[in-house]
Amino acid sequence: FCTDQAKLRKENGALELDRYDVKLDISDVDNISIQSVRQNTPASLMIQELAILANHLASKYAKENNLPCLFRNQPPYSITRELEEGEKPSLNDINIQPARISLEPEGHSALGLESYLQISSPIRRFLDLVNQMTVMTEMGNRESVFDEEELLGWARKGDEIQREYNQIERKLQDHWKIKYLEQNPGVNYQAYVMRLYRTGRILVNLTEIQLIFECPLDGVLQGEQFIAKIESANSKLNRVLISKITTEETEQDSSKEPETSKDTE
Repeated sequence: FCTDQAKLRKENGALELDRYDVKLDISDVDNISIQSVRQNTPASLMIQELAILANHLASKYAKENNLPCLFRNQPPYSITRELEEGEKPSLNDINIQPARISLEPEGHSALGLESYLQISSPIRRFLDLVNQMTVMTEMGNRESVFDEEELLGWARKGDEIQREYNQIERKLQDHWKIKYLEQNPGVNYQAYVMRLYRTGRILVNLTEIQLIFECPLDGVLQGEQFIAKIESANSKLNRVLISKITTEETEQDSSKEPETSKDTE
């Protein structure tokens, strides 16, 4: 059932990304470990599709009954490079705008849905609780307790708080990832050049651990993928220095790589 739901959304233009979830173990800060877990497992697919379906059905109910709900809309995206047959895009391969909250359903391109709102996690997300209360009030034939102006105010405040939370969470994760690199110098990683600056610095993503940072590096092009060697890392300064290594150097180097778990149910 969940596989069919995912296939249907994909046929409607949903993004199917090749993604990894990076799990940090900092129980021993002097021996940090990182594990890259592929997100496209059967278990994650089931949880993902059931949540998306519940949210979509709630949005259809809200739309059909003209309920003042906070819909999550996302404009069309674009793929920035030609993909091989059967290849899934990564986050580096797409140009996509952030989803925005509105009282009108305008579709969600990344999910391949004509309407979408979030209702499945009321404990974790305040706006889910607001939407859930609105839908349940209608189903119970009770008068709505929220007006549109109040809802929009919560949406703006909720987005602001969520951005601040995401920024803090990202900074914390980056700190521990750099600390891990500090403890494991000389390791090789797949790297992707996200941006070139006139100063000779680049914005690079170590894709296996999803660490994005600026550093000086010559001899690379924007959009290039290469093998990067960690030359040094300083968690106090949040600084990482890398070098680009050649294919010959890669074959000769038996450097360890971060542990990657196999797909499991």
